[in-house]
Amino acid sequence: MKQPLRILLLDNDVSAAGHITPELSRAQFAWEIHHIRTQREFHTALKQSDPDVILSDHTLDDLDGLSALEYCRRAKPNVPFIFVSARPGEALAVESLKHGASDYLIKGDLRRLPAAIARALEEKRLRLEREGTTQKLQNSESIFKSLAEQAPVGIMLVDISGKAYFCNEHWGQIIGRTAAESITMDWSLLFHEDDRERTLAIIQQLMADKLPVDTSFRIVRPSGEIRWVDNRVIWQHKESGEYFGFISLIIDVTEQKLSEQKLARMHRMQEVLSNINSTIVRVSDRKKLCRDFCRIAIDDGKFSLAWIALIDPGSGEIKYGDAMGHDKQLLAAARKRHDAKLSSISTAASSTYMSRRPVLIDDISAENFGSDIAARLTQARIRSVIHMPLTLGDRIFGIFALSADTVDFFNAEEMQFLKELSEDISFALDHLEKEERLNYLAYYDSLTQLPNRTLFLDHLTQYVSNARNEGHQVAMVIFGIDKFRHINESFGEKVGDELLQVVAKRLQIIATSATSLGRIGGDTFGAIIPHCPDVALLMSLFDKQLAEWAGHLFLIGSEEISMSFRAGVALFPTDGDNAESLLQNANAALKLAKHSGQRLLFYSRAINERVGERIKLESRLHQAVEQQQFVLYYQPKINLKTGRIGSVEALMRWKDPERGLIPPLDFIPLLEETGMIYDVGMWALKRAFDDHREMRQRFSHAPYIAVNVSALQLQRTSFYADIMQVIGNTADGHHGVDIEITESLIMHDIEENIAKLKAVRDQNVHIAVDDFGTGYSSLAYIAKLPIDVLKIDRSFIIRMTESEEDRAIVSAIITLAHSLDLQVVAEGVETEEQAQILRLLRCDEAQGYLFCKPLPFDDLIARLGMVDGIVRLDSGMAPALASKPKRVQRIKRFA
Repeated sequence: MKQPLRILLLDNDVSAAGHITPELSRAQFAWEIHHIRTQREFHTALKQSDPDVILSDHTLDDLDGLSALEYCRRAKPNVPFIFVSARPGEALAVESLKHGASDYLIKGDLRRLPAAIARALEEKRLRLEREGTTQKLQNSESIFKSLAEQAPVGIMLVDISGKAYFCNEHWGQIIGRTAAESITMDWSLLFHEDDRERTLAIIQQLMADKLPVDTSFRIVRPSGEIRWVDNRVIWQHKESGEYFGFISLIIDVTEQKLSEQKLARMHRMQEVLSNINSTIVRVSDRKKLCRDFCRIAIDDGKFSLAWIALIDPGSGEIKYGDAMGHDKQLLAAARKRHDAKLSSISTAASSTYMSRRPVLIDDISAENFGSDIAARLTQARIRSVIHMPLTLGDRIFGIFALSADTVDFFNAEEMQFLKELSEDISFALDHLEKEERLNYLAYYDSLTQLPNRTLFLDHLTQYVSNARNEGHQVAMVIFGIDKFRHINESFGEKVGDELLQVVAKRLQIIATSATSLGRIGGDTFGAIIPHCPDVALLMSLFDKQLAEWAGHLFLIGSEEISMSFRAGVALFPTDGDNAESLLQNANAALKLAKHSGQRLLFYSRAINERVGERIKLESRLHQAVEQQQFVLYYQPKINLKTGRIGSVEALMRWKDPERGLIPPLDFIPLLEETGMIYDVGMWALKRAFDDHREMRQRFSHAPYIAVNVSALQLQRTSFYADIMQVIGNTADGHHGVDIEITESLIMHDIEENIAKLKAVRDQNVHIAVDDFGTGYSSLAYIAKLPIDVLKIDRSFIIRMTESEEDRAIVSAIITLAHSLDLQVVAEGVETEEQAQILRLLRCDEAQGYLFCKPLPFDDLIARLGMVDGIVRLDSGMAPALASKPKRVQRIKRFA
């Protein structure tokens, strides 16, 4: 070039120009580079100068590459715009070219830069020439025709009806016909079958809108040769504005398209090789490696068919094979090969195995296949096939085959990629075989066949190393079986071992192909998720799976065993920077999950401290049980008609000498987990019984006391005897003590629980179902349960003032209970509005802070003595109830 090439460089990297100038020097270009990094600088530069070419990365400080391209097309439409990006990828390159980029180069390989600039400048020159030619054509028809024949583009003139009346020789040369044939031919026969419908639709829209159109499509020459063309349509009109036809200009861009396709293929092959190598690092199973190879070849390589076979060198039989593809019939035929000897599959496969060299078929149509096979391959749009051997030294492991939809697809560059790919897979197969042969017993758990702790940690170390290099997140999950020691003690170690095998198989079923599993302890299993971009989704999926397992019956021999699981999760790099720390922290999270009763917990910095606090709390609880540091508080339940205290609920508090009065949620779960809840529960029952006896001595109508019964108490076979030991047998009167049991607790092992509760109720002990509506009771069982009271969970009471749905649920529960002669108690009443709605819905009793907070026993006695158990009710509710019919009381003790 005589004048220096004016280059406008858009790139964040201050050293970007240094990567470009060597290639320009080798091409003997003179240049001037104006390097900018912001949107404002870019806009100013375009206003103040006319660069010859723009080179742009995809990301600037405050502007992305596509936006810069769009602005350039508006401000300087004729300036070539070439992407020089660090971001490889077929999709990004194609998207850039679609938006009008002249070319797309990768920063790591700028050898094509001079050629790309030269071609872009030449295209600009041609485009300006074309536009100048078009202008001249409008001035004179004779001059137009003379110039048209000399133009380097195909030109056709079409009238307003869509009929062609002129085209130059170059048009005919591009489509493989004479000018005369081009004018009279049926346009629909011109287009490639894959582009025909789209292109005809564009023509139809063109005729309707009469707007300029730029489009690309493939044409088929009479010889069958396929060419790519760019087409520009410019409408012509008279001075009056009336349209009289349009000019259609076409340019043969086949070479450019082939170059773009080649670039895309190279990117795909690079992605295939990268993903296969990543899989080799993660996968420790030959079958999974074969399956992932086929998947990656189809998904990332965009091949039509991928097939791989591992072959026994002695017999020539296929030990294992896999295949993936888009054509179902062809895929089924490929998979049938796995049941045969290699010699019976195909000549190409046998030749590859015998010669240990690649066998390439560049053009399927040129090969002498049987008619049925040729038809099947043609229908599947397969045009070329490569068979590659899998070898290492003198050993051959098998072969793999890839099919493409393009003739001569596998050129020298693709073959180099495939050679490297076959070497990597062969090395991985050799490594796996040796590892299986030498290390199986040392690295696998003999009971579950899963990796043991040593191998699991090795896998985790590899994944952490990869994640550290690639900058992604790894999740370490530990699953634990609740109370596995009790299962061993109850059913024996043989049953326990079989149960561990069942759990291992279940984990293998639910694990994804990217998950690595292992048995890392007696009753604990580990899972590694190497790529974990969405922590919330991970937590949701695992929590859902653990919920499905809860209460599931596992059939082990003749025993049906119910189990539940907990899980702890630690994440790299936030929760640990090596395998040991991740495993330790996931285990800490699992312990906390077991202690807190949650199914799944993630590790945090505070977990170890909380576990330590929990151990201290457990020790203090043992002392509290021995020293009887527990007290009962009583929360009144108010009769919504009379305002009188009808009954009270006993609520346990821990009077800790160090921390003072501790609420139940801080210690009850730990009492249940350690089994201390049985002794404390029996104490609470006896304390309530003694308190009620004292109330009866003071008042003629002492309120009943409801005591909560834990799961451990109900599950004991001695449940009835335990209750009777405290309150004694009374056939002709009530003991003054009721029991409350949560809905979900009754429904677990329901038949046995019904029998236990019926025996207790026969001794005049009233039974209430607590937290009704939050469990999973079947309505068919409600009528069968030996209960007297339904307590509506506070969550419905809180929401019913704002939600019609929750109000309807509360109304339905009350109606259901009354139809079964059951009393209804509403929990958690805090506002007058809630109380008024409950009275309107004929709820019998309510408890909550609106009426009274839980009271020590002495304060309860004082309250009963002062006002005879009556609390103030909102007087404004009385008129609303005045017209309601009086309901007959259904339980005598509430009369």
